[in-house]
Amino acid sequence: MERPLAVTGFAYLSALAVALFVGVEYGTVLFVVLMIGFILSLFSKTLRKKAVIPTVLLTSAAAVLMLLGYSNAKVKPIEPLKGETAEITAQICDLPYCQNDRYYYSLEILSVKNRTVPTDTKIIVSSKNALNAEPYDQIKAKVKFYADTDDTYKAYNIARNRMLYGSFDTKTEPKITHTDKKPLPYYALMIRKTMTDRVKDCLPPEQSGFVNALLTGDQTGITAEQKDNFRAAGISHIIVVSGFHLSVLSQMIMAVLCFLMNKRKRPAALISAVFVFLYMAVVGFSPSVVRAGIMQILFLFGTACIRNADSVNSLAVAAFVICFIHPYAAGDVGFLLSFTASLGIILISQKIAVYLKEHMQPRDDLSEPKQIHFRKFIKPLADGIISITAVTVAASVFTLPIMILYFKQLSVYAVLSNIMVSFVVSVLIVCAVIMLICSVSIVSFLVAPLAFLCAVLTDYILWAADFVASLPFSTIAVSQSFVPFWLALIILLSAFLLMFQNRKRAVKYYALVAVLTLVIGFVSDSIVKYDSVKFSVLDTGGGLSVIMTKNGKTSVLYCGGSYDRSNVITEYLKNSAVTEIHFLVLTDKKGKNTQYAETILKNYPIKTVEAYDEKSQSKTIRSLIQNSDDLILPSSDTQPLNQFHTGNDEIFTYKDKKSNAVLIKANGSKVLICPDGTDCSRLPEEFLKCEFLIVGGGIRHSDLINAKYIIISDTQENLPDYGSYAESPNRHIYATADRGNLALRIYSGGTISIRRENGWLS
Repeated sequence: MERPLAVTGFAYLSALAVALFVGVEYGTVLFVVLMIGFILSLFSKTLRKKAVIPTVLLTSAAAVLMLLGYSNAKVKPIEPLKGETAEITAQICDLPYCQNDRYYYSLEILSVKNRTVPTDTKIIVSSKNALNAEPYDQIKAKVKFYADTDDTYKAYNIARNRMLYGSFDTKTEPKITHTDKKPLPYYALMIRKTMTDRVKDCLPPEQSGFVNALLTGDQTGITAEQKDNFRAAGISHIIVVSGFHLSVLSQMIMAVLCFLMNKRKRPAALISAVFVFLYMAVVGFSPSVVRAGIMQILFLFGTACIRNADSVNSLAVAAFVICFIHPYAAGDVGFLLSFTASLGIILISQKIAVYLKEHMQPRDDLSEPKQIHFRKFIKPLADGIISITAVTVAASVFTLPIMILYFKQLSVYAVLSNIMVSFVVSVLIVCAVIMLICSVSIVSFLVAPLAFLCAVLTDYILWAADFVASLPFSTIAVSQSFVPFWLALIILLSAFLLMFQNRKRAVKYYALVAVLTLVIGFVSDSIVKYDSVKFSVLDTGGGLSVIMTKNGKTSVLYCGGSYDRSNVITEYLKNSAVTEIHFLVLTDKKGKNTQYAETILKNYPIKTVEAYDEKSQSKTIRSLIQNSDDLILPSSDTQPLNQFHTGNDEIFTYKDKKSNAVLIKANGSKVLICPDGTDCSRLPEEFLKCEFLIVGGGIRHSDLINAKYIIISDTQENLPDYGSYAESPNRHIYATADRGNLALRIYSGGTISIRRENGWLS
């Protein structure tokens, strides 16, 4: 068996990723199936001789068994805390950060009053005010832990050592015990803090936020709009510290050390390996950083030993070590993207580059001067572009399944955007590091010109991301339920393709099957979803944005949320290829649930607008709603109930001085939407008899509604306020909770599905 390390490492990671994707609760079944497959493979002489299949099956079974053991030992014992308030004693284990006017602290639990929890349990707790505490100080406080809403990001959070989320109880003050003796990790955190503070001192806020993300992975200084631009442009990997960053930094250190040591590569490589490990400690040992660090260290050791490291084996070893220590790392999307991108670059980037170079050769009939001009000027530039293109295409192809499964979208111009920024990012990393070094040395006068250069490069990268993201069809939404099965088929066919001797001929049939199955999937999915109604509850923070879609007609029932999340609704409408709004409801006097109305009215033609309290709306909105084909202005609060027909469905809006709500009758089901402040006792009785409740904020007399399915639109820290909804065991509860949009689809036959649009719930 060739490359046993590679076979074992890849099998281990793949088994864990599949187990986490389908759910740990099915782990026992998966383990039994794999063991049966392993035993059966031993009866085949051919399979035993090659040993690949038995090794893969046994390794996969061992991986699933390790996952089950880790889950039972570390994860399940803390689940009873969810939704509870408990008194804890904990230690701060990371730097705090501020987001959305709240401070977040990473704590390692030392004890829980009247509870037993596993050692090394880490949680993220939010506070309205900053605490007078440093890393590794102890805290004794009451914490309200968030209720369980869904498991979409459970594996991702656990992989990042975020076992639980909560908020400090506002009725009691946390007690801080300062610790004088600090462990070694404390000093790594202080180095990171010094780095980020220095960058903030040298650069304006927008540029410093991006540079800090580039150097330390701290994304708190990057806005939600910028993150969306990076994702749409296909360059979100540049703000996650991984192999690209470590490679640039280690090669820079190697070059400096070789210059200082008179080109002695071996000691330079060993010192660089130590630097890589220290850098991993400073930025945090996240799975993607550890993967990149292990590979880089193995490469540097290979250089020191004057041996070429096998990149595939190095990657497999890194994956195995990480997943063996922490099985849930296989559910960290950053790690999976980093791993698959590296695998693609290793396996096919060179082949792509060779193919492109063969087709870039000058014609034989060119004159000698032109041949010289080509070799001297055009060829070096072309080789650089080809190299970047080959790496980008290779990484994009191999990360495609992860992008589809986790983000439900494809970046159409990813190759273009990577060509535009890859080299610039490399230069920016080097300049930023030199700037930091100069800021603490006798050559501090160089900080100003370096800071100016960093700002210019940063502005260019942010502009490039915004430019590419704004291009038509920059992203393609891939949210159809058949897609995971199609991906599984393609991966299985790829594995079989590797067994063929004449692969060139087989590739044609492979491509044909891939395209045909994809087309059939899209057509059949369209047929199945015909006449179904979809309610998208957007993750807009504190507020309510609900969009209803049926047979190509889009209705915006609420368009509110935090002031800084308007890009969520605009991106949703753009990615859904919406060209016209069929029906828009404006019910909120204060604008809390109509925060984004002006943006929608400016960018989309509206057929019908139902506007309550027109006079309380801004002058701009009052002007814009006059452009709609049909404007409904209820005359008074004495007739609070209005009815609107859209096809075979009915939309009822209720608005009086104290409450407003929307009821939709569609495909034999009732969906009630209640924003913050709704008094359910004032609603018509028909509103209360609904199967689905979408709620955004506190509503009064919610016990009058017996909906089986409840979707909460609110931030993570506010989830404890919805604890009463979980009291009924027959209820199914989901929440946006800063994790992405939720989609409720009701089919014409009454079948339903609820899932996260950037993940899979059902």
